[in-house]
Amino acid sequence: MKTVEKHYAKIARLYDVIWKGYIKNTNEEVIKNLELKDGFEVLDAGCGTGYLIKRLWEENPRLNIIGVDISEKMLNIAKKRLKGRKIKLLKKDMEDLNLSDKFDIIVSNGNIHYIKNIEGFIQKCKSLLKENGQLILVDWSKDYLLFRVLKVYWKFRIKPFTQIYTMEEIKDRLTKTGFKIEKSYNFKPTRFWRCYLIKAKV
Repeated sequence: MKTVEKHYAKIARLYDVIWKGYIKNTNEEVIKNLELKDGFEVLDAGCGTGYLIKRLWEENPRLNIIGVDISEKMLNIAKKRLKGRKIKLLKKDMEDLNLSDKFDIIVSNGNIHYIKNIEGFIQKCKSLLKENGQLILVDWSKDYLLFRVLKVYWKFRIKPFTQIYTMEEIKDRLTKTGFKIEKSYNFKPTRFWRCYLIKAKV
């Protein structure tokens, strides 16, 4: 994921401005689908500048949250945003999530299209979740014809870009790994972007 790290090193400073509407709307979609109980252990895999972590903390400050991201510059922005809160931020590759913790919730918003081994990532999430743990995945959806065309452009223009999937393709991988799908739907975070949200449990 070195190319992902380089990509976000370049855009970190402007990331929250460029993606403002998308960040807000996708993360609010995540929040409304989570059961956030006191003391829950939460992992934000690909936490970026910490927007979702801040919102999770606002919803329930008694959560124990860990955020991981491959970009040092994005994490530095997250540290400033989350200053004064007891939240652990780690520089880690999402495809190498070697953590000793077990989680009640794992969220990954807007990162699947960077992952080369999606099956390996899903398996790792399963191993990190407690019994009845929640997994929420949000990413760009190949269910829309325009995105199927654009993926060819993205492949060449966005260097770290790997692949986008339909919602059913991700659900199929989840069920084959032993997850139970609780909820899944496509939505429009902005006028242009189309995403899927999948909520699954172990």
